[in-house]
Amino acid sequence: PCLADQVRWARTNQVLVAAYSVSSFPSAAQLEEFGGDGPYDATDRLDRLRNVGYQQARFNIATMGRVGLVSPIIWIDVEPVPLFEWSSDLRANAAVIEGVARGYVDAGFDIGVYSTPALYRRVVGALRLGGVPEWRAAGQTSREEARRRCGDDWSIQGGRAVMGQWVEQQRDRNLTCPGIAADLGRY
Repeated sequence: PCLADQVRWARTNQVLVAAYSVSSFPSAAQLEEFGGDGPYDATDRLDRLRNVGYQQARFNIATMGRVGLVSPIIWIDVEPVPLFEWSSDLRANAAVIEGVARGYVDAGFDIGVYSTPALYRRVVGALRLGGVPEWRAAGQTSREEARRRCGDDWSIQGGRAVMGQWVEQQRDRNLTCPGIAADLGRY
């Protein structure tokens, strides 16, 4: 509900912005409603789940358009979220994220992944999205730990580390990984 206000604030203050999306596993009703609507053949469950993910992306793109949010990239958050649960079927969860990614890419957006290696694997297993850029979370740690997450040993799905994040004084803090500052407008 506050997205339009945030976009106005960013525009007024001339700050860089990028879109961030939290995806979710559909309810049975959502699968029924959206599973047949998308680029995937809806004859099997995984393709129906991909179509639901695709529709999640399309909804977010429409919302961005409605509030005037122009973003060079859309970060796809892949992690458990308290308000909803992913299924225990990693292939099914991965199908949703594949559909989300395709929805953004088909609309002309670059995509990236926000997560940690452990949380990502817990939700979607070994899914790779073509080595897209990564925004690596470190949690309740420190700036130093967030910077360490820029290293190759913290790869989420094979992509380049772009940003690290940590929580300090109940606020998310972010840093750019080494070598990214010149390209920051891409992310």
